[in-house]
Amino acid sequence: MGQTAVSAAGHGNKFSAVGVEAETIHVMTSRFGEVEVRSDAVVTMAAPVLGFPQARHYFLKRHHDNSPLLWFQAIEDPDLAFVVIDPAYLVAGYRPEVRPPVLEALAVVESASLDVLVILSIPSGGKGVITANLMAPLLLNSEDRLAAQVLLDSGKYDCRWPVPG
Repeated sequence: MGQTAVSAAGHGNKFSAVGVEAETIHVMTSRFGEVEVRSDAVVTMAAPVLGFPQARHYFLKRHHDNSPLLWFQAIEDPDLAFVVIDPAYLVAGYRPEVRPPVLEALAVVESASLDVLVILSIPSGGKGVITANLMAPLLLNSEDRLAAQVLLDSGKYDCRWPVPG
C-alpha cells in the first residue's frame, strides 16, 4: 500500500497544509484493494457528481507513472471511480465559464484558481471510441479540497467528445 496524494494536475500534493501533519486513512476500493490516503488529499464535493449524490468524498490516484490519466475514487463507495484527465491534453484553450454561485460554493473568487478535470468514458472490452465529457467538467479548489461537477451550456462542448487515440 502506497500513500496517495495527487493534485488535480497529477503532480505532487497541492493539498498539504504547511506545518500540519496529515493523518493516513485506509480506503477499501474494488479496483485497487486497500489504499492509504492522506487525509489532506481527500476532496469534498460541494456539489455531487451528477447521478451520484451519495458519494461526497474522493481522492485522486494516478493511473500509472507518466500517464495523464487519474482515478477519481469515491471514499464512500468502493466500486465508484471515474477515469479523469486534465482537458488541456484534449482541447487547447478549454476553460469553462464558471458562474458566481459555483465560485462561492468552491470558496474561490475567480475561476482561474480552479483546477479542471473531465471524466472519460472508456468502452468495455477496449473496443470503440474513448470520449470525454467536456459538457460537465469537475472543478477543484485544490487549496481547500473542494470540488463540484458543473453542467455547461451544450452549445460549445459535447458530453461525448472523441479522445484522439
